[in-house]
Formats: sequence, C-alpha cells, structure tokens
Amino acid sequence: HISVVTYFSHGPWKEQGHRALARYDFHPDVPRIACPTLIVASRADPLFEMGARLAKLRPDWTMVELPGGPGMVLD
Repeated sequence: HISVVTYFSHGPWKEQGHRALARYDFHPDVPRIACPTLIVASRADPLFEMGARLAKLRPDWTMVELPGGPGMVLD
C-alpha cells in the first residue's frame, strides 16, 4: 500500500507529521473545501476528536467511525 511505503520512507522523523497535524489550525481552510469529504477514524485514534470537530463544522461531510485502533485503515 502506497501510504505504508510513504510512512516508512520518511525515516526517523515520520512521527513528526502526526504531531504537526494535531497542532495545525485547519479552521480557516474548512469552508473553502468544495468537494465531498469522507472523514474516517476510530475512537482509539488520537486524532478522532479532530475528525469529530470537522464533522460538526461541515454537516454536509460524512464521518465514518471504524472499529479498531490507530492504523487499522492500513491493515
């Protein structure tokens, strides 16, 4: 899977992207997104709350909660 290859190709700094994402203020960009959007997360994912906030900001988007923990989408 290409996302797995991309994940491991970033070397010892691969985890920094997750930390940066949690700190990024996405609110100004959300209203400008014009395409249909699917938010996929599991409750065990540290970014689940961010996805839930996005779904509240954009009720026209769909949020799907999958069973399992972080990374289960790649399994």
